[in-house]
Amino acid sequence: MTKRSQEEIEMIQAIYEEEFNQVSSNTFQLQIGTLIFNWGYPSDYPQSCLTNIKLSNLGEELKTDFNKDLKNIFQEANGEPYVYTLVEFVREKYLPLCDVKQNENKNKEDESQNQNKVNNKTKSNCPKKMQNSKTNQSDQATIPTYYPGQLINDRKSKFLSHVAITKSMSEVDLFLKDLTSKKKYAQATHNIVVYRILNQTNNSIILSGDEDGEKGALARLTFWLEKKQFLNICIIVTRWKEGPNLGGDRFKDILKSAISAVENNLHHLESAQQSPSQNEKQNNKPKKKKKKKDPKKKIIADHNTTAFT
Repeated sequence: MTKRSQEEIEMIQAIYEEEFNQVSSNTFQLQIGTLIFNWGYPSDYPQSCLTNIKLSNLGEELKTDFNKDLKNIFQEANGEPYVYTLVEFVREKYLPLCDVKQNENKNKEDESQNQNKVNNKTKSNCPKKMQNSKTNQSDQATIPTYYPGQLINDRKSKFLSHVAITKSMSEVDLFLKDLTSKKKYAQATHNIVVYRILNQTNNSIILSGDEDGEKGALARLTFWLEKKQFLNICIIVTRWKEGPNLGGDRFKDILKSAISAVENNLHHLESAQQSPSQNEKQNNKPKKKKKKKDPKKKIIADHNTTAFT
């Protein structure tokens, strides 16, 4: 594989860890919801189209549309890597269509099975709508400490992310206000904000943000944040745009920047869970047997969720 295809694979694998599978040295498989996407890289990628492309569980009626969209994406890429763009396109367009079709078939089966049953109430599985209300900590909010990720340069455009523990919408606002009070960030082309925090008023999760004119960025960032199940976290991705348009590559740069901010600063996020007085007490204690720490004062992590509290 070429260097550019390898970089693209690393990005896809970083986002879709469990769903990604390398079938052979040059062919890959990715599960996108109920869809299974298989592809291979030609030797001259991205100048030529992908090989061995297959999108399983799509349905015959949608395969013709998919082939047309594939050609259009390849042409619009104009010699740039486009697999990540194609994956996002499938997730945004075809996955909802397949889910609707499956729900319609399921509803028909349920109707036929329940046609002789009377007054049988069906349970709704629809998720609750996200509440964008402020948390009850707004009066006590202070500017959170935030940490930078890795600076990314791509054809004269620069990307830099900062991450902070945020427990309320007020802290998110203070984080953005403080960062953009600096001239360097105030003059940036975009300051994209994404956050996933616990609303302590009603115990719901607030997942949202502001793409600041970079259309399409927020959907990708919220998808990644939800997939990783990070909680009480806010990331601001700053972009200084210069040089040529980056096309779909800009979304890879945005995600790569956001990922670096979290991965490079996990130790800061962990240490931020304890107050200075607690750190001093621990440093002054002789190193003997380790005592169990209060789980409420550290990162709560399991195989599903990482909560910054």
